Amino acid sequence: MSHKTPTRARSCYANSSTTSMNSTPSRNSFRPPSRLSLIPRSSSPIQPPRSRPSSAMSISRPSTPSMKSQEPYTGAITVSIRPNPNTIDNKNWSIDEFNNSIINTTDGTRFVFDNVFPMDRQLSNIQVYNKSCYNVVNKFLEEGYNGTIFAYGMTGSGKTFSMKGCENDPGFVELAINDIFQKINDNTTTKKYKMDISYLEIYNEKIIDLLSGSASSPTTSQSNQDLKIRDDVDFGTKVVGLTSANISSKPQLLQLIKYGDTNRKTSATDFNARSSRSHSILQIRLQVIDLLTETELKSTLSLCDLAGSERAATSLERRKEGSFINKSLLALSNVINKLSSSTLEHIPYRDSKLTRLLQPALSGSSLVSILCTIHMGGNQQNSQQCVAETYKTLRFAARAKDIVINVEKNMSHKLDGGDSSKMIQELNEIISKQRQEIIKLQSNTGVSSEKFENSRIVQLESENRVLIEKLDHLTRLTDLQKTETAIIKNDILNDILASGLDNSQILMTNIEDFYKKMTYEANEYKSYICRLETQLRLESINSTQQQQSSSPTSSIPMTNTTNDSSELMDALKEQEEEILMLKEQLKDKDQIIKSLSQTTRLRRLVGNNNNSTANSHNTYNTLDNDFKRHTTIVNFDKENYEPELRDFKLSPKKPKSNCDILESF
Repeated sequence: MSHKTPTRARSCYANSSTTSMNSTPSRNSFRPPSRLSLIPRSSSPIQPPRSRPSSAMSISRPSTPSMKSQEPYTGAITVSIRPNPNTIDNKNWSIDEFNNSIINTTDGTRFVFDNVFPMDRQLSNIQVYNKSCYNVVNKFLEEGYNGTIFAYGMTGSGKTFSMKGCENDPGFVELAINDIFQKINDNTTTKKYKMDISYLEIYNEKIIDLLSGSASSPTTSQSNQDLKIRDDVDFGTKVVGLTSANISSKPQLLQLIKYGDTNRKTSATDFNARSSRSHSILQIRLQVIDLLTETELKSTLSLCDLAGSERAATSLERRKEGSFINKSLLALSNVINKLSSSTLEHIPYRDSKLTRLLQPALSGSSLVSILCTIHMGGNQQNSQQCVAETYKTLRFAARAKDIVINVEKNMSHKLDGGDSSKMIQELNEIISKQRQEIIKLQSNTGVSSEKFENSRIVQLESENRVLIEKLDHLTRLTDLQKTETAIIKNDILNDILASGLDNSQILMTNIEDFYKKMTYEANEYKSYICRLETQLRLESINSTQQQQSSSPTSSIPMTNTTNDSSELMDALKEQEEEILMLKEQLKDKDQIIKSLSQTTRLRRLVGNNNNSTANSHNTYNTLDNDFKRHTTIVNFDKENYEPELRDFKLSPKKPKSNCDILESF
């Protein structure tokens, strides 16, 4: 099976300092992970003038890369390759430790990464950790960066061994925990640490809490186990209902991880007797409080052990698990492909739960280190499968190495009340400045209090005019309403309206009587109002004269005068109220009189009605007499009788006038 994939070349001086893997090298001798870069690098193979070729997983085939000196990788993702040392036949691949490259001996395909480890049984996890993961953990502890470390590869290639390790060779998880607690113990005097962890697995696209008691219970319903993912302001994403355990010691943390590992789903495969059938993610959230500066810094370290891709199994359950695993890994590959391409396309993070949880890390909020484990060969039955899966893993790693993300460092924040003195000082300065501005404004303003009062008076007068207009409008509306109610409620008018046109004479007499009555009442009200107004004038004149006469004599007690004046004012108010009420009644009466003044029209209509009735009776009588006279004189034959046609000239009948009482009003 040959793959016509071009050779992948990178700068050889980027990783020129390599040492023998048999001895444990010091951490300072290794090249740190790639530094952050703001320079965008395109991975499209269509552009001919490039400084570094596209990866082998390009959508179209790239041209053969040139052998010129190329710029070193400056992305934020560190990619390392670790082959399984227990491979039987490794003739298909060759590793160049000096250039950190791996070459396919069949077609000459060459891949270059940050770290390519040899296929050596003596290679320990701490050696791989120091070169590939230590810098991420160190930046997580020292500088407040978020860190993500995950293992990717074919099933049985050594992912879980690298992450979990064994008793004699601890994995990445335990090594990272050792570094964390060593850092905590070294800075106990100046810093305070708070740590909590969460441990979950993604099994058949369901999120299961490995630290809860229901995770290991087989009778627990799947609906309770499937947790939901939501967006979070602080951490990007969060799992609702996930257990978060507060950690106080290293043994407690290791015990919780061991408990979670026992709840993971594992089964036997063709390559491994106890293969992980789910993706596991361990999140360590650290809060560092600096006692000297009174600031806090929060960061998160995620350690992911992904399930391995494989072909479909014969068992139905294994086939279902494998389909979900391959689906999530395919979604992860699609996300890596989109991120590595230069086009601004939609990134399908929501295609699977795995990519949704890794979205903050892959979108620029975390330093990422990827360890890809591969099979260098196999037996006669699965050799071709191993070659195909190794190609797939290396292409995934090449695509991941093309990603350029600008990782942002978490910023420290002041604790509550830590900077109170400085805040008080700033507030005092603001208050003093505002006082000075107020003094300047008061000194510069030449407007006296009288001008201010005058402006206030003008404003009040304008408001008063507006209110008076509103009052007049409302008064007119109330007058109309009162007039209508007075007409409707009057008993005489109701009797008139209910009588109809038959009693026309009674109708006319009632209207005339009502008109006379209303006119008389209106005149009485007017005379009474004039009398009250003259009385008010006289009383006001007398009160002013009394005040003028009593003002020179200051020795006379003022109690009697005040009492008299108060009584006088009360009487005046009562009379004014009575006058207003009478005026309103007078307006109502005037309105009714105005309406009743139209009775002449009603009288004319009734007269016309009577004349038309008399004319119709006269015409009928003449016709009747003529018919009788004709029948008595002529003796006619009833069978041969032909009626004589005569022309009658009748005066046109006058239209009957509809006398509507309501229209007259």
